[in-house]
Amino acid sequence: MKYLSWHYMLHSLPEIKVDDINFLWGENFYDQYLSGICSYQEKYYLFQNISDDDTFVLFLLNDKTFKEKEKRQRLFEKYVGNHNNFKIAESDKFYQPQELHHIYYELFKDKDLLDVHIMQAAPLFKYKY
Repeated sequence: MKYLSWHYMLHSLPEIKVDDINFLWGENFYDQYLSGICSYQEKYYLFQNISDDDTFVLFLLNDKTFKEKEKRQRLFEKYVGNHNNFKIAESDKFYQPQELHHIYYELFKDKDLLDVHIMQAAPLFKYKY
């Protein structure tokens, strides 16, 4: 039954143009970014890949959650690199030395449930990449 309701909800979501989305940074990567943060119509969202056909959905972020995500991104850039930031030119992207990476991951090892709470809400839009 859950599949049917999710399937129905996905097809009922308004589809938006990918060119109208302002992608800020990616968070989960496997051959492509599967999730990350973007803005659309002056609001912040978590974008999430939900299918093999490159269908993504947008989950609205409240201010508190966006600020937490933004703080994590700044720390990621400090200890891992800025290679996931879509607003930085390719020539200006960098990776931090490998010996610094563990500092970031230790900071958040027990706090990985943030996106689970976001995704309990209904997505508002979908797009195809």
